Amino acid sequence: MGTRAARRTIGFISQTGFDNFPTQMLGGAAKAAADLDCHLLRFTTESTRLEDAYQDQLDYILSIISHTSLDGIVFLGWMTGIQRNPQAFLEKVRAVRDLPLLSAGAHIEGVPSVMMDGRRHMRDLLSHLTDVHGFKRIVFIQPYTKDERYPAYEEFMRERNLFSPELVIMREEIMIRGDHYARIRAKRICSILFDERKLSFDAIVSPFAHEAASILEESRLRGHRIPEDFAVLGWEDGERSKYSVPPITSLYFPFFEIGEESCRVMVRLLDGETVPPVSFVQAKLVIRQSCGCAPENILDTCAILPPDDHLTPSRDELLSSLQNDSDFRLEILDPALLLDLIFQGQDDPEPVIRRINTLLDQTTITIHSINLINQIQQDTLRFSCFLRRMCADKTLTWNAERLTFRILLTLHRRTERELGFNEALNRGESHLLQGINQHIVTTFGIHELLHVIAESLERINIKDCLLFLTSDPDPSTQRERSVYR
Repeated sequence: MGTRAARRTIGFISQTGFDNFPTQMLGGAAKAAADLDCHLLRFTTESTRLEDAYQDQLDYILSIISHTSLDGIVFLGWMTGIQRNPQAFLEKVRAVRDLPLLSAGAHIEGVPSVMMDGRRHMRDLLSHLTDVHGFKRIVFIQPYTKDERYPAYEEFMRERNLFSPELVIMREEIMIRGDHYARIRAKRICSILFDERKLSFDAIVSPFAHEAASILEESRLRGHRIPEDFAVLGWEDGERSKYSVPPITSLYFPFFEIGEESCRVMVRLLDGETVPPVSFVQAKLVIRQSCGCAPENILDTCAILPPDDHLTPSRDELLSSLQNDSDFRLEILDPALLLDLIFQGQDDPEPVIRRINTLLDQTTITIHSINLINQIQQDTLRFSCFLRRMCADKTLTWNAERLTFRILLTLHRRTERELGFNEALNRGESHLLQGINQHIVTTFGIHELLHVIAESLERINIKDCLLFLTSDPDPSTQRERSVYR
């Protein structure tokens, strides 16, 4: 019998972070390693925001690698310590161990790289805004570090004769440390746009999912309506994009797929195959409502049907019919308010939407919220059918369809928020929850820890809690405890 070949061991140099992407990328690499019968050994540095506290992390990892049996090394190419001088990093690694190297996530000259084509996908996002929605004034927020996204934005906007420097927020204007959910950064961005530059624009494109969500929230606090006043789009996707109100159109960043493909390409290298200098992994533009698009099922429901030609009742006649006809009587919504809105031709159905959101916010149990949403949806469809049957006035029926559309869109958003986010939390698969756990574990300063916990608990809808901090392995015997509420 032949001797079975030893399993290969691939080193994976990554970092921690408040975002969940390191875990997603590692998960992809681990899947490929298991499929290909390889060992995967992870070496982890702290995130860039803790560089001052943890000096020379990569040098320390390389010293460990010098005493470790590895067949190849995959490294996270966009790490700040590598991006400062990629060639110097490669020389250091090769001086320690002359092994096959591969960059995951960013193109590094001299080694194979696996990445997403950010330039192409930024153009896809901008094309959606300009070609589908007709937007011209698109704000772009530069990311913390330089990459291909801003050059792609400027190139695209110049090609369309739409580029204006005032629509670009430079990274130097918004460099804020320790701002884990980008709330302070979002306030600064809104201050620049609305207070300092006093701009009018069609859309804001943020380079991060959590930042886009914070910009949306801050804009709403300032009285702006999304997407009626302007669109907000993000990059990376995740729970904060999916369960924002409204849900945010964003680019799904293939962290998992990059990790998986990086491991597979490394094995091909070890097998002696020739691999391309750059292997691209596909991303996807996820269309939601923050750009002005609507779910297809909502559009289908709101298809306009022609009314009977001879019916033109007054507002009071319609109200009387609604109140007296058991087939069309509304259980939750106020028929007088609905009729006032369509007869006045108001484009803004805010009184009804505000009432719906207030009712749902008062319902704290998910199943009760869903039951209430179903009741409101039945009322809305009942009202829409009633108007189609009873009214021939084209202006009134059009106003009624627009109102129906907005109510159903609100209910669609709330359903996604109630069901999807709670389901992810209950399964323990929430990217947000995983990111919170990771960040708490890697935060050592007590004041910073309390700040992180205060923000994090609010993000997962925990309004109040008692936190006991102790250094005793058996807290029950500790006399002095810090209590945070």
